Amino acid sequence: MSLPKTIPYYIDVTIFRECEDLHFDILNQKRTFEIEAISNTSFNKEGGFCRMKSQGTIPSVPGSMHIGLGKNFEQNGQHKHQHITLYNKNLSHRINQFRFGELELDSPLHQTSLMLQKQVLYMLTYQVKLVPVIENEKIGFQLLADLTKTNIDKIRSNGIPAILFEWDFSPLQLTKTTEKTPLIILISHLLGVFGSFFMFVRWFDSLVFGSNTFKYVKL
Repeated sequence: MSLPKTIPYYIDVTIFRECEDLHFDILNQKRTFEIEAISNTSFNKEGGFCRMKSQGTIPSVPGSMHIGLGKNFEQNGQHKHQHITLYNKNLSHRINQFRFGELELDSPLHQTSLMLQKQVLYMLTYQVKLVPVIENEKIGFQLLADLTKTNIDKIRSNGIPAILFEWDFSPLQLTKTTEKTPLIILISHLLGVFGSFFMFVRWFDSLVFGSNTFKYVKL
C-alpha cells in the first residue's frame, strides 16, 4: 500500500513557560514555508504553563514542525526567529500526544518530558522516523525518535530557538492483519462446554486458532 498524498497529524505539547512568546510552524526540511499544510493550532494557559495543540493535514513528504520562541520571519529564503530580547529562554516541555495517520497508535514519545535547568537558548530537535502501519486499509505511523540539543548561546550557529520535530518516512512498512476464528471452531468450542466431542474440540484447537500477525514489507 502506497502512502496517501496527505496525512492527518495531531500534536499536544505542554511547554513549561508562558504562551506569549511561542508560535507554531510547519515547514519543509529546508526551513521554508513551501509545504502545503493545513493546520488548526491553539495555545492555552494551564496552571501557569502553556499547552499547545495542533491538528490538520500535511503532504506525505519529509518536513518539520517548530514550537518556536520569539516572532518568526523569513530572511533570504530561510525561516528565522527573533529572540534577542527574550528574558525567559526556557523550553522545558512534555509531549502529551504526537501522532500521524488515521490509526491512534501509542508512541514512545507520549508523556515524554525534558527539563532544562539553566537559562540557555537551545534548539531541541526530535528526529522522527515514521514507520507506516497498515490495518483494515487504514494507515498510521509508529514513531521512532532521537533527540539532539544544540546550545545556540554557545556556538552561535544558524540554529533557531525552538522545539523541532523533523520527520522522514521509513522504507519499511508494518502490516497488521487479524485472522478470524472459523465458525466451525466456535461451534466445536460450544459443544466442548457441554461435554460433547471433547477430543474433537482439542484436535481442532491444535490445528486452527485466531492470531494477530505482523508482516514487514518494502514500500
